[in-house]
Amino acid sequence: MKEEAIDYSNGPGDKVVQAKSATVDILPLEILDLIVEQLSGGGPTSIMDYYNCVKALGRFSPATCDCLKKKVSIFAPSVNESEFVRTLGNRDNALREGNEVPVGTSHLLLHVDERWLATEDRQFISLANESTQVSVVINVKAGLVSFLRLGKLLRYKFPTIGTFHHVLMECNFDTLDCHEERLDIFKEEYYPRGDLLFEHLTILNVETLRMRDDELHEFVKLTPARPIEYAPSIATFLQVNVHMPSLKSLVFVNDKNETSWNKISLTREQFHILNLKDVRLAEYFSVHSLRNWDLPKLRYFSGHELLFNECKNSCGGCRSRFQRSAAMMGNLRLLRDIAIRENPDGLSHFNVSLVPEGVLETSIINWIPFDGVQHEQAIAPPFCIHQETLRKLHLGIINCKRGGTLRAEGLYMPKLKELDISFSGWCPTHCNPEELCMFTFSTWNNLPECRSLTFTDNSSFGPNVVITVDGAAAILPKLVECEGSSRPTYPPRILVI
Repeated sequence: MKEEAIDYSNGPGDKVVQAKSATVDILPLEILDLIVEQLSGGGPTSIMDYYNCVKALGRFSPATCDCLKKKVSIFAPSVNESEFVRTLGNRDNALREGNEVPVGTSHLLLHVDERWLATEDRQFISLANESTQVSVVINVKAGLVSFLRLGKLLRYKFPTIGTFHHVLMECNFDTLDCHEERLDIFKEEYYPRGDLLFEHLTILNVETLRMRDDELHEFVKLTPARPIEYAPSIATFLQVNVHMPSLKSLVFVNDKNETSWNKISLTREQFHILNLKDVRLAEYFSVHSLRNWDLPKLRYFSGHELLFNECKNSCGGCRSRFQRSAAMMGNLRLLRDIAIRENPDGLSHFNVSLVPEGVLETSIINWIPFDGVQHEQAIAPPFCIHQETLRKLHLGIINCKRGGTLRAEGLYMPKLKELDISFSGWCPTHCNPEELCMFTFSTWNNLPECRSLTFTDNSSFGPNVVITVDGAAAILPKLVECEGSSRPTYPPRILVI
């Protein structure tokens, strides 16, 4: 059977519906009115639905587009060209200075730019309908616009508008690099007195986003235990809706601007901080899963690194290795206790996503395998990752032992086709070449489509360590390729039998 190639340009959320002229033209007027009515009650971000409908149906049903545009009023002091505004605009819905927004308007669209924002011009626009949603489109030629600065300017420029529901950045570039400066939504000032500056943010045309690998980790540290002037609570942060309709790749980078992984701290200290701030661990995982981000075309996500100790993972001496191992096992026991306390049904593990829906390839570093001798088969892993679209996963596992049996578990990925495994740290410094590391899969997995299983040697093990794979047939029924790769040595460091 021919192997299915991973295609980053298409996926479940990236299907193109071909509109047919005959189908649209024969729709009764009542159906078209129903479409307009549904879009009118769609909330602040439904301006995107208007845009997508007009763009898709423009040459097939001009009458439908005209009906939609009647629900949108546009005030555009900007001299810059905007494809978004041009698509939704016409002569009838353009506002002049001092115009009152018509009663039937569902969306008021303000098109501004840096040049106009720098002037002293102020507009006193009157909203006849309090339910009208106000959206702002701003053209961006380079870098990221400061939402904090934009919020202050908009309140000065439009004093009669109380709430700006939705901000859209129309970018003239496809890569947004934020490794040198934090995004505004991760700053305390974005949450004045526990409120939100903007609840809905849309960044258009950006296909690649580069973020600091400690961005989310540092933001959690900012959230105060008690309300203060600026209080970016986890619950408030999760109310911010970030929409990037064109994003295909999200890459975390370190302080050297090198590709890295998002840091997720699972230390005793971190659990203590979350407890003081009354943050449930499920909410903590939601932040790292980007649950409040809408990324329909995202296909590559560089991944996560789980941190069980504040110090960097390294293969130090026996004592430091023993201490790290003991600390990790203590953290895992505490993690189970928290799961039992937080889960309403008393489960001893967390069901998490960690990876945004639609992603096809990612990495998880420092995943925890368990010793098949010390742990009963019925005991669940501390958390199970559920991801419906993932096709390729690199799994960096922790090994604190010299030989024995390791069990991989907690992977619920029904469409995964390629699994690459390596050892990511905490490995023995001195290994007997005759020792074996038995690697197996427990029943706490769902990998029915996995065809390729690869073990990669990253030289963490001592020379001539043999790794075997057992029990793969039941968990990986479609496995056709299973191999190990390493530097040329004899006997080989990785041997699959």
